[in-house]
Amino acid sequence: MWHAINAELKFSGGLAESVSPEPVAEVPLYRLPRSAFETCYPRLLADGAMPAAESRALMTFFNEVETLNRGLDLEAHTSDPVVRNQQHGRNYLKAERLAPDGPLYREAAAAIVKHIK
Repeated sequence: MWHAINAELKFSGGLAESVSPEPVAEVPLYRLPRSAFETCYPRLLADGAMPAAESRALMTFFNEVETLNRGLDLEAHTSDPVVRNQQHGRNYLKAERLAPDGPLYREAAAAIVKHIK
């Protein structure tokens, strides 16, 4: 389960890193995945497999993934260029936190690495 969450973290971090700081003509069609987290995380919690700080790091990262996905949807579905640019700015800030050099990624990766041999 830890390997699945780790793979999803890495893939999500890479996608987040690809979000451009400048607004683009077309919003990316991709969304960051959460399926491994949604499947594995409840089982890991039920097994008592992680301390509260690690649990918090994973929940925070994947909650921000969900928030960025909603933001990308909002950006894609607005026709007002001002609103779209504002939403893009918010999305870019979220993506920075999720990218491999961002704080949420680093905290989640540190929690996961303790469980992968």
